[in-house]
Amino acid sequence: MNCADVELSQFSSKNSPQMHIAVCQSSKVHLTQLTITAPWDSPNTDGVHVDRSQDVRVTRSTIGTGDDCVSIGPGSRFVTVDGIVCGPGHGVRYQEMGYKLTIRSLLPSAFSIYHALQEE
Repeated sequence: MNCADVELSQFSSKNSPQMHIAVCQSSKVHLTQLTITAPWDSPNTDGVHVDRSQDVRVTRSTIGTGDDCVSIGPGSRFVTVDGIVCGPGHGVRYQEMGYKLTIRSLLPSAFSIYHALQEE
């Protein structure tokens, strides 16, 4: 939480009772070569959850959980998911102000979310 310029590489997590990795209120975070596993029927076990963060990259990883492989929550901008093997799991989920987007299968090419917030 509240981190900048972070790289997490070659990290493994197995059977976490909740989300495996949470990136909250952070910037310039690169998560790469992760191996995350949980049973297909385990609830609330997001592989990587990104919330209120920007410039986050999740790359070259294998994520199989009972929930989202990668979930991107409100207030997140410039999030890239690339080269992910996802499954079991619900894919990549993006949720912002009542809108929800789920991508269930990822090819080894970049999937990016660029969200521009307008301040009033």
